[in-house]
Amino acid sequence: MATKKNWVTVVIWIVVSLMIAIGAVLKIIKLRNILLDFSKLGVVQYTQVLGIFELICLGLLLYKKTMKVGFLLLCSYLGGAIATHLSHNEMFLQPAFLLACVSVSVFLRDKTVFYSSPNPTAG
Repeated sequence: MATKKNWVTVVIWIVVSLMIAIGAVLKIIKLRNILLDFSKLGVVQYTQVLGIFELICLGLLLYKKTMKVGFLLLCSYLGGAIATHLSHNEMFLQPAFLLACVSVSVFLRDKTVFYSSPNPTAG
């Protein structure tokens, strides 16, 4: 029988995955609102490329053996999104919130991602 923590972890993974996937698909199909937002940031010509990259990162994140690489790439991507928003005096809360959700979901799934060495008791 699954514990309550396992259910919470699964629900958070599903919600985070859907948030990333929906955002990526909206970028790929070039939704009008996305294009307007991206034109303000000066990256409208990269909309579809960014959406495809998001899907690749999500795929790597969801596959257990490549989760650490996917997490690193997604953190870098979202960090870049935050920096871009800040450099254009735009609200950065959306990518920051998504980054926090991704970090929490990865922590709940596998705490060893955040260890500096394979053995958490090693100095």
